[in-house]
Amino acid sequence: MLGRIAEEQERAIGEVAEEAGLARHVSAPSIKGSVEMDWSSEDERRAFLASLLADCAAVSALAKEAECGGEELELIEQVIRQDVEEDPGEGTPKIRRGVAKERMPSVIDPEMRHGHKSSGRGYTGHKAHVAVSETGVIVDVDVTAPSQSEGSKVSEAIDASRAVTGSEIDDVLGDCAYSTRNAQAQAEQSDVTLTTKMPGHRRGFFAPGDFTVNEDGTEATCPAGQASEKCVRRDDGYVHQWSGERCGACALREQCTKAARRTLMVPPDFHERRARER
Repeated sequence: MLGRIAEEQERAIGEVAEEAGLARHVSAPSIKGSVEMDWSSEDERRAFLASLLADCAAVSALAKEAECGGEELELIEQVIRQDVEEDPGEGTPKIRRGVAKERMPSVIDPEMRHGHKSSGRGYTGHKAHVAVSETGVIVDVDVTAPSQSEGSKVSEAIDASRAVTGSEIDDVLGDCAYSTRNAQAQAEQSDVTLTTKMPGHRRGFFAPGDFTVNEDGTEATCPAGQASEKCVRRDDGYVHQWSGERCGACALREQCTKAARRTLMVPPDFHERRARER
């Protein structure tokens, strides 16, 4: 932001920084290396953070006065919002614990986000969507944030593939991420049959397909032949529950659950998903 202000005012950045009392951000090779402090001291770390926030406020005021640095100002404000919070007890700033929703991890690539390949594997970057013809030719590529589902791009990928190849598309193969309700709905709207690998389940344990569920999802029977004892409406589907007493005495318990009792989610497309699994 100091550089943008200096450019706008046709002055040297060092001059602007010195005048604003922010020379350490220009002259020092490292802002952390420019201070002498005990990094093991919580009080000193918070004091240093407070001084950085004061510098941010000062340069933001300068930028607004010079009517420039809009994008840079937004970046600084977003970093402060997502990474800093005030200690309600002491009224001093501190680094936020945990990760803010849609946190921006890089000011060099502001569109980059945190994502998960699985519950135990995370990554920081972007999500690529690639459509490939039967002959192995890439016919469409798109990039989104990790939080945006694969299903959100199905119809666009189909339309782009049709436009690029000049061919009609009737069938599409996708990986497990494209088995979602959103992806299937977009494929159906595009008049395409989308076949995907279906999500797996814990090896050695009963899967949803091992349960008997009636057509409207209100009744469910477990592999041991026991009907669920409780059925609760959840969003637009149902959750079936078996009692801990019954599950605890069941001979099939080791193949069913490690929890005190078994539950079964039955979304509206439960039977459709079982058919796709088969």
